[in-house]
Amino acid sequence: MRMLNNQKGFGLVECILAIFIISIAFVAMVDMFNVAANFNRRAKSWAIAQSLLQEGMEEVENNGYSWLTEDWSDTDLTLTVPGGFPLKESKAYWSWVSDGGNPQAYKEVEVSIKWYEENVTRELKAVTYLSEHE
Repeated sequence: MRMLNNQKGFGLVECILAIFIISIAFVAMVDMFNVAANFNRRAKSWAIAQSLLQEGMEEVENNGYSWLTEDWSDTDLTLTVPGGFPLKESKAYWSWVSDGGNPQAYKEVEVSIKWYEENVTRELKAVTYLSEHE
């Protein structure tokens, strides 16, 4: 078979170099998918934790001022935890807040949610105020 002078193709070196460059780009894209999956998992757990925190705040507000008695400094909340969510604790802490001359004008209530994520304990908190004039 005779080759004309103006016909050229890719040589072995060029083909190997092209495959090498494409494989580097492919490995980078696979790593980006892995990072995106981790961010999605973290965002999902934060969204669940925020939902549980909201549920805890609603429980405190629904039970009201008289539910927060002197004989406890904190209490566990009864929350509907979705299966597989690594909840560590859900608590409501409260303390008296003074207003002018009244040292026990209203109660400051802090609801906290703690859960395990990526070998670390994460926490979200929210604060509300309750008075006996609800």
